[in-house]
Amino acid sequence: MGILFIPDAEEEQTLIKSEDEMFALSNGQKKVLQFHGYCTELHDNGCDEGTAFTMNQTNNSKLKTLLSYMDSLQIKDENIIQHAIWCITDSSSVSYIEDDAHPNTAKALRGFLCKQTGQKETWYNTAADIVETPAHEFIIVPKEVKGEITFESK
Repeated sequence: MGILFIPDAEEEQTLIKSEDEMFALSNGQKKVLQFHGYCTELHDNGCDEGTAFTMNQTNNSKLKTLLSYMDSLQIKDENIIQHAIWCITDSSSVSYIEDDAHPNTAKALRGFLCKQTGQKETWYNTAADIVETPAHEFIIVPKEVKGEITFESK
């Protein structure tokens, strides 16, 4: 958890591994691992198959704390994890953190992110897709904004 994969091209995304994975290797043994890496820089381009990476541990304490907190909540939804990381690294809106199946978990994560980033909690959720353009740029495309407004007439 928290291992960074830093690309050789400066304009490409640095990726982060969000979960711990335990394994043992014998002397001289090799192991191929496949896992989902999350982008840490919404503003940078996606990687291509020829990108070489250098591994390093993140020194971003807010990002480390976020990964640990999401692990404690057992969050596995890749979109929620990605949006939460971008809340920390790129000040992305907490409104993208929504989960109809687990609303209490999403609410707890949003509250945590608001404390970490200084954002105000929004009264609405923004369902969105993360799209990579042909130029390898990432954009967030909102699909639906929904929420509840409660008021009392006098």
